[in-house]
Amino acid sequence: MPIEMDKRYNGHKRLLGLVEPTYKRVRVMFNGETIADTPAAYMLYDHIYSPRYLFPKEHVNMGALKARANTTHNRMYGVIIHYDVTIGDRNADGAALTYDEPREGYDDISGLVGFDWNAMDQWFVEDEEVFGHSRNPYLRTDIRDSSRRVQVEINGVTVADTANATILFETGLLPRYYIPIDDVNADYLRPVATHTVCPYKGTASYYDIAVGEQTVADGAWYYPTPVRGLETLMGKIAFYNEHNDITITVADR
Repeated sequence: MPIEMDKRYNGHKRLLGLVEPTYKRVRVMFNGETIADTPAAYMLYDHIYSPRYLFPKEHVNMGALKARANTTHNRMYGVIIHYDVTIGDRNADGAALTYDEPREGYDDISGLVGFDWNAMDQWFVEDEEVFGHSRNPYLRTDIRDSSRRVQVEINGVTVADTANATILFETGLLPRYYIPIDDVNADYLRPVATHTVCPYKGTASYYDIAVGEQTVADGAWYYPTPVRGLETLMGKIAFYNEHNDITITVADR
């Protein structure tokens, strides 16, 4: 019998609070200059899907950082001091931080500096530029071709039907079913200007899905040029499992 995907799965949070070395060279650029460059970066897992890179102070241009008067508090790492970052004629308010009063029972990271990813211009891991946010090494993407029948419906109208899906499994997330474009009824798709960036997969482009008088905004997406290793996603479209207006059913065998 076909099974409907569980829309409530929220993944795990077991990594929160972990601090560990990465053994990778990590660089940050701002206004055309290197603000931090280290072969000894750490990762603070203060967010599951985008942990924060931390840099030893001796590998940061501390002269470009000016402490702000306000501080904030973190339940695991205590007082956080925020810094403005200034290079040349550009300033990023509160774009850097340090954890200067670690709490008992947690790692002492007071000698490390973190940066707001989006406030900086470029990030590099070794010599490869990284977009969107940092990658969590404990989260993996696993791609499998499948002959199970996958159907996508909106209000009883079949938008896609295939026995040739590529299933993308990502740690802590619902599986995504990428359907060959030939098995999708393109009459229901409307290209839109929406784009999102995923460091694990690349830059996605989106479609609205129009069925009769109903339109599901940004309901489907594809990767024109997936990142290295995920080229099999090219020419395939995915739909939001958890969207209330979209029903995805998958044959159990």
